[in-house]
Amino acid sequence: MLLLLTLTALAAEPSAKVLDSGAILGQVSLQVAPDALLQKLADPVWITVVDGEGTEVVVRSREGDCIVGEWTAPSALGPQAYVAKRCMLVDGVEATLVSSDNFSAYRTRWTVAAEGEGSLLTYEIAVISNLMVPQYFVNSSTRKAVLHLMGQMQKEFAPTAD
Repeated sequence: MLLLLTLTALAAEPSAKVLDSGAILGQVSLQVAPDALLQKLADPVWITVVDGEGTEVVVRSREGDCIVGEWTAPSALGPQAYVAKRCMLVDGVEATLVSSDNFSAYRTRWTVAAEGEGSLLTYEIAVISNLMVPQYFVNSSTRKAVLHLMGQMQKEFAPTAD
């Protein structure tokens, strides 16, 4: 038990930062094999459940390795709704904006890389809001949300004492 607690304490803390481009980059080390993590990421609903913040997704259509879905995410500015095309890649998932009254630009990319006996999960999101708020506020709020999400991912795959 003490070894488990020590290993958990030594795990890298989740991180999230605003890049010079304005995109937000989050990273977390996870105790899960890359293939297993990619399989989880394939399900757009799974991420919303892990996050636990109330985001909803409805899959509208499937096109090969892609889906088109409607997302509604809570935010400090009220619900943010958008339609995105989300496609599986060899090393992750990428989503691009199809339509939204809230965003003029939206792109996300999840990337999974092997790291020791686990995975390094990287999440990058770039959002430009149509709302009358400064972009720095959007970036700051998004960075906080990404940091929360990375922490939730770490909890999801934390080792358990059996």
